[in-house]
Amino acid sequence: MISSQYLAGFIDGEGNISLRKFNTTTGYKIKFRIVVRIANTNFKILKQIQAQYGGHIEVIKSSYNRKEITYKWKRCYRLVLTDRKATLLLRDVFPYLIIKKEHASYCLELAKMSENLKARRTKQGFFVRATKQEVDRKLELFEKVKILNARGRGFLGA
Repeated sequence: MISSQYLAGFIDGEGNISLRKFNTTTGYKIKFRIVVRIANTNFKILKQIQAQYGGHIEVIKSSYNRKEITYKWKRCYRLVLTDRKATLLLRDVFPYLIIKKEHASYCLELAKMSENLKARRTKQGFFVRATKQEVDRKLELFEKVKILNARGRGFLGA
């Protein structure tokens, strides 16, 4: 079993915490998905994390087309966890994260909002739709995580 402290360091160094937004065909116009990705050339460590938290492992394909470069590289793998599995992982490692702590806090806030929303039902037992304020807050969290994950030049002092 991998400790939460070790896993937090692994995520800080080799991981990505993000939110995905997509439209749905159900009553909710926007849905959000929490995604945690951990990439490494060591398949065994990713299998150990997968055994603890679930998710799926995929092979990362090189973005280079030049065979003389890619055939020398080790194969790289990525463990992907979404929604509930990602939330469980983030709750376990949150106290120990350093670099990705802010990412995780926004994702965990969104997860808590979603859990509270699922707990609310009408007298007939139907789910209650999110209020405009709740949707706006989720969109705000999405944008904050998007900015944290932006590539390219950072801002001074960032």
